[in-house]
Amino acid sequence: MLPNSLFTVIPKWKGLERICYLIHKVAHDALMTISQRARCVLAVSDACSICNTYAETIIHTFKNCSLAFDLWSRLAKSKNGCQLFPKALQEWLFNNLTASHKIGLFNWSLLFGIALDRL
Repeated sequence: MLPNSLFTVIPKWKGLERICYLIHKVAHDALMTISQRARCVLAVSDACSICNTYAETIIHTFKNCSLAFDLWSRLAKSKNGCQLFPKALQEWLFNNLTASHKIGLFNWSLLFGIALDRL
């Protein structure tokens, strides 16, 4: 049920088209990460280039890496921003893309997409 709902929400996201495309690629697990490069023997190691601790998968890059975790934690402190961490990737994307609350002048779903792009 959720993946179909997510894929109807993504095209309706109110933001830059290139960020919408990134969100679509993230939801489909279709970005070339270091982990995928290592499987294709295009990289020596699958370790994350930022934390150098875990394999760089999409969920690690955008949600669990220390850099991403710090960003989401800081944003969540400002008025319960993001729906934090224990959710599966597609559920996490769906909940944050459909959130309607605001942080300052910004709608959370727009801020969420921009933050994904900056990671």
